[in-house]
Order: sequence, then structure tokens, then C-alpha cells
Amino acid sequence: MIRDGSLVIVLAEREEQAVAAAERLAGSARWEPVAIDDAGDPDRWLRSRPAEPYVAAEPTAGVETADGGRRLSATYTRPYHSHGPMAPSCAVARFADGRL
Repeated sequence: MIRDGSLVIVLAEREEQAVAAAERLAGSARWEPVAIDDAGDPDRWLRSRPAEPYVAAEPTAGVETADGGRRLSATYTRPYHSHGPMAPSCAVARFADGRL
């Protein structure tokens, strides 16, 4: 078992071992629910949460834009979707001779 904050990972050789371990852990796990102020608008709630800015690329100094340097701003949203598998899952890869 590996725990990192609220993420719990069970490693096992076979699925039935992972299921048994998960069932044992379920009895002792303590989860703290997160209050959602506006459960009717998850997009607004998600936008109100702290975020770390991410800059994909810095603008190049001295480069003029085709529209004369006008800055545009927009917000695009899509319906919030939460998905999680119902059964244990895994991924396997082989790394050999510097290749994956």
C-alpha cells in the first residue's frame, strides 16, 4: 500500500489480492468530505478553488502581432465530468536498452 495525501494505492500481483487489500483498507480509511458551496454549479466552484498559473510560452519581446497588439480574453467551459474506474486497474510497460 502507498499513501500520498488522500491518494491510496494498493499494489498486488493478482486482482483478487488487490480487491482483498482494498476491502481491508476500507474498514480503516477515514475520508474527510469537501464541502461544495454551490453544488448546483460545479464549474463556478472549481474556478473558485486555488490554482497554480501555467504559462505555455512567454511572448517574444519586440514581436508585433498581426492585429496591432490587441489583447483578447475569453473563458471557455464544458460540463464537468467525473470518472473513475469501478474495478482495480493497472498498466504495464517494459523499459529495456533505453527504450520503452
